[in-house]
Amino acid sequence: MNSYTYLGIGLLLLIGILFLCIGLGIKKNKKNKIKNCTAVTKGKVVNIVKRSYGEGNIDEATTSMFHPVIEYSVNNEKYVKTHAFGAVPAKYEVGQEVEIHYNPDDCEKYYIEGEKIQKTLGTVFTIAGSIIIVVGILVGILLANIL
Repeated sequence: MNSYTYLGIGLLLLIGILFLCIGLGIKKNKKNKIKNCTAVTKGKVVNIVKRSYGEGNIDEATTSMFHPVIEYSVNNEKYVKTHAFGAVPAKYEVGQEVEIHYNPDDCEKYYIEGEKIQKTLGTVFTIAGSIIIVVGILVGILLANIL
């Protein structure tokens, strides 16, 4: 095998490890939220924010996601948070009530009951990373036996 082959296999493994780490990090973050956000309150969707990702030029398409803006109160203090995860089409409607689980030690940290996008994202990245790693290893083994 030449150095370009090693470089290609190494790059494939590196990308796989990166995806796997991102997936595991997302899953760990979700578990920490569930562990630490033990208090519950009602929240309300007060707005939907459309965020565009990408430049929208010929080389790069623009993707828009709809993020709910959630308002909730804890101890007579109001919190208004734009949710980190958006959806297409919008998953929530203005005026919709949602159950908020928040961290009693840091009321800014919360998650919406029933929200599955973070778990799904973590699973997708973990599976993709694992597959890329396995493919990299198999390609390496095959090339080592062929060459």
